[in-house]
Amino acid sequence: MINTGASKKSTVGYGQYLAYRTTANNNTDINTMQTGAVNVQFGISSTALIKLVAVKTPIGLVNFHIVKVDTPFLLCLADIDRL
Repeated sequence: MINTGASKKSTVGYGQYLAYRTTANNNTDINTMQTGAVNVQFGISSTALIKLVAVKTPIGLVNFHIVKVDTPFLLCLADIDRL
């Protein structure tokens, strides 16, 4: 889904990441070096970054910030503009 402004980072909920990992038939590993380095803001609340995963999309490679919220893959406008 395209994120029209809820967050300034491309994000995904941890549950959605796990579903992607099992259905994409790949060995996509998560980068744990970035844990806690970014706070993702959703409206009036925020959540800390769990991990980071690079996902190959039709428009290019996108770093999705995995967070502990129930959300689908949200592609931010900044990443769309960059790619």
